[in-house]
Amino acid sequence: MALRGTSPRPACAGLPLSANGEGRHAAGAAESVESGAPFSVCGEGGRGDEVSTPNHPSARGPGARQKAAPIERTIACLEPLLTAARRARMQAVLAGRSDHVAFVFERMIDPHNLSAALRSLDAFSFQDVYLVQPGERLAWRRPCERDADQAPAGMAEEPPEGVLARGITIGAERWLSLHEAPSSSDCLTALRAAGYVVLASHLGPKAQPLPAIDFSRRTALVFGNEHLGVSAEVLARADGAFRIDMLGFAQSLNLSVAVAISAFHARQALTRLAAQDERPDRFALPPQRQRRLYAEWLRGSVKHAERILAAAQASRAAKVSAGV
Repeated sequence: MALRGTSPRPACAGLPLSANGEGRHAAGAAESVESGAPFSVCGEGGRGDEVSTPNHPSARGPGARQKAAPIERTIACLEPLLTAARRARMQAVLAGRSDHVAFVFERMIDPHNLSAALRSLDAFSFQDVYLVQPGERLAWRRPCERDADQAPAGMAEEPPEGVLARGITIGAERWLSLHEAPSSSDCLTALRAAGYVVLASHLGPKAQPLPAIDFSRRTALVFGNEHLGVSAEVLARADGAFRIDMLGFAQSLNLSVAVAISAFHARQALTRLAAQDERPDRFALPPQRQRRLYAEWLRGSVKHAERILAAAQASRAAKVSAGV
């Protein structure tokens, strides 16, 4: 979409940008650079107030992972290049995002199941997805959790490459933070270090019904392999188990359906808890993490974002050298 209205001239204005045929910036200096589909976000990136440059198609050559740009500079540079409606939508989604409940997938093998699950998690606004030893058919093309503050210990920075079922995810994975763990043990250790209570999905007699889970605690829900369920290791090390009660003859659900039901119940519970809590913001993403994600989402939504940021950085450096 073209940038319309009287948006202020971006901090990096003056760069020659290629037109997308939909109009010009209100200031008349830059073409609209909002892309039709936002870039995949797989972790926020950047320590402190910085955002690392992702391996984005617009970053060319061996130096694709460029020097990190400060978050606020990134936002100041790219935010005016999107429509007010797109910016408002991003901010509204971020305000509702939560890392209070995390979702863990152990040794999943079907891309369609994972794709459908990710779509549901985005729909109910949960940010963090942990993948334990995903099967060879599963993978994605984005670096994961480049922020050392957010990436739990033991989590790989860059999962292997592969293909999600894009027609099923409809781009939902682009807004989520995907973490990969080399083993179930590493994943559970990292989750506990981050303050999560770990519950495994299981139909055993000691499993509590999904509606009985106390979501006032930071909770990680673990879903197992489509055929074998969660491993014996996870069942032994988890803090408990949960089940989804069924009333028909079939006592099993497709994994992606189970995830959707669980995410819906978790979201309903968080909404009730937030309405009753003195600190409702504790169920949402911390402000600093929201800001990092916003910067990454802007980078993914603006065409040639890395080129624009690199040019802006070069312009600043030139001014400093010239004593301006």
